[in-house]
Amino acid sequence: MNNQLKQTSAIALHIFVVLMMCRSAALSAKSKKFFTEEGLRLSKIIKKLEPLMKNHYIKEITLKEDTSQEHQLGSTEIFKGHIKKGAIVYDIKSDEPYLISRDLYVLAQTRAKISYLTYLYDKEGKKIKFIALSEDVQNVTQQLKTTATPQKLTTYPPNTTKYLLDKHLILQNSINMHFEFINIPYLSELFGTKTGMVSGNRIEFKSFYDWDFPINLGMSLSVATSTWLEDESEMSWTATYLGPVARLDIKFSDTFDLSFQFSFQKALNSKASNMSSAFLFYNDVIQLGIEGIYETQFGNIIFGLNYRQQKLKLKKDNYLQVSTTTSEQGTLFSIGGAIGYGFDIDL
Repeated sequence: MNNQLKQTSAIALHIFVVLMMCRSAALSAKSKKFFTEEGLRLSKIIKKLEPLMKNHYIKEITLKEDTSQEHQLGSTEIFKGHIKKGAIVYDIKSDEPYLISRDLYVLAQTRAKISYLTYLYDKEGKKIKFIALSEDVQNVTQQLKTTATPQKLTTYPPNTTKYLLDKHLILQNSINMHFEFINIPYLSELFGTKTGMVSGNRIEFKSFYDWDFPINLGMSLSVATSTWLEDESEMSWTATYLGPVARLDIKFSDTFDLSFQFSFQKALNSKASNMSSAFLFYNDVIQLGIEGIYETQFGNIIFGLNYRQQKLKLKKDNYLQVSTTTSEQGTLFSIGGAIGYGFDIDL
């Protein structure tokens, strides 16, 4: 009985070998080459990977499962894959396994829709570099399509400049014409008249340094004149002022700014006179102003309002000309409007 079973097994084995040889003969030359070279390589990979993959469950992979004729002749498209940290890949050239120390994105391909092994390509997707277990490679092609394409990384040389030098000096300038009403009780007291309010004109030039701070600093130079009649006698007052000015601009639109300004000025000369006498003063001024600035293609159009308080003090030579009841110093107040033109100079 045992002899008969042995003979039957031998005959079946012989028939199986003959069928396999016939099937192998039917394969194309290309398929034979793949079967002999790639098939043997995959067998070696599986044997090396098995003892290394301690934390992975590896199914029994036979040569037939990944090197059959169906798998050799057809393959899936190359896809973008994600390899998990801790996975092991096998280098085709060196026949050595490598442990992945961090998550990676690669170009990958399988020989069939269902395959235990995944082939990993180089960056150009032209040459196979590694082989990994399919369970360690996740197809993320669709997920990457839904995310924004990152910009190309550009590497710049290190900046060796230790300082920043601005070679441009931009000055924001304006010329304003002021129309003012001046309260002059102190001047009336000096001349012995009764006039309390007169009108006057003042032309002013301002220049600001353009920088990134919200408050800009500059200088103001102005000349003021006022003339009025008192008992058919012409009286006048003139002064030239110079001093620093600060402004805070608030931008309401692309073409309109509102500017709040504060200025302290000293008079270079200040004089009040009539037909028979003249008085010279030391003169300090505090000025508050607000301006609307409209930007046009021809420059800036300016409209403004100003309040000024002037402190006058008679010079010693003039103090001897007044009566003992007249104060040595007094105050003038003025309020007015302005219209002007603004322009920039780039030095």
